[in-house]
Amino acid sequence: MNAIENIITRYRLHKTQCDKRRKEIDREIEHLKQERERLNNPHWTEGLLRPVMAEIARLTPEIDWENNDEFYPIDLRGAITVFGRTKRGRPVCITFTESGHDLQFDSGQIHNSFSLKVLKDIGGTNNIMESVGDGEPLLHYIRQRMLFLEQHPGMGK
Repeated sequence: MNAIENIITRYRLHKTQCDKRRKEIDREIEHLKQERERLNNPHWTEGLLRPVMAEIARLTPEIDWENNDEFYPIDLRGAITVFGRTKRGRPVCITFTESGHDLQFDSGQIHNSFSLKVLKDIGGTNNIMESVGDGEPLLHYIRQRMLFLEQHPGMGK
């Protein structure tokens, strides 16, 4: 009878150990779920665009940039345009796209690979984009745009 008692004891011990381990695993799973929630990355508009525009606004005090609570995509690429006005009231805008964790902006040039009035042209996918990089390419673009507006007073009114 001792052998049967040992079998039952071992079985109960095994079940107790399994239940204990299941509880440990459940606690670890819950901990990992909470950790995963904390790892949710911000959308590119919050993690890239908003901080870059805050710095651009600081570096271009001659432009009053719109302060958007939220950014909304405007075309087939999911691009977002940020608007501003020079002190003389001239509009300035920058269209941004996120590409592979890189913030890019429309350079103002287009690819001529499509015939005019093609859907891709309308959707903005033939725009030549440039990486914001360290900010210099974007500042150069803004300054060139402002210079163009100064040289062409009839534009952008």
